[in-house]
Amino acid sequence: MLSLPVPSAVFLHENQRLRSKTHFQKPPWKKHDDNNPPLATSSDTDIAISPGSQDHERLQHGLRSHDIRRFNDTPPQALVTARRPDSGGVEGQVVSLLANHFHVQFEPSQRIFHYDLDIIPTPSKEVARLIKKKLVDDNSALLSGACPAFDSRKNLYSPVEFQNDKLEFFISLPIPTNKLDKETNDSEANHQKLKLFRINIKLVSKLDGRN
Repeated sequence: MLSLPVPSAVFLHENQRLRSKTHFQKPPWKKHDDNNPPLATSSDTDIAISPGSQDHERLQHGLRSHDIRRFNDTPPQALVTARRPDSGGVEGQVVSLLANHFHVQFEPSQRIFHYDLDIIPTPSKEVARLIKKKLVDDNSALLSGACPAFDSRKNLYSPVEFQNDKLEFFISLPIPTNKLDKETNDSEANHQKLKLFRINIKLVSKLDGRN
């Protein structure tokens, strides 16, 4: 084995410091060549890229604006539902359906008179229909012979106009009541009791079929 000489220790003065030569300085005798420009430093690179990034943003904004204009210029397309692949089944069982709406043929020149019907005290729907029936049967002249349609609540519709826009009637109806009968050992028995109702009719609107 070869013995290597031990390097001599370097003694520094109090004001001297070691400095690592990470960055090499350019030789003072080397001149710049016009054909080979010097490499750009980090600060030069930042300046050169900044305008390019702005141009890139403007380009992206222009593309987005172009896409929006192209989307707005596209005409809307009608939605088409998928058609049934066949004419329907033939092996199913035929059933009967009860519809709650029907096709109505309406005469455009026919006028409809809408009246508000107020019954005091407020009866049930079944009793309200009985009141309306008795009202029409007993006061045909005042109702111009009409048989108005009634929704069992407040709305009355007539094809002809009544004699007056406001009418008032009093009708008595036998209302069945369940009372306790003492003679039948506390069993229930049906009793009829007359009950007085006040009916106020007021014209609300005149409907024209042409409107």
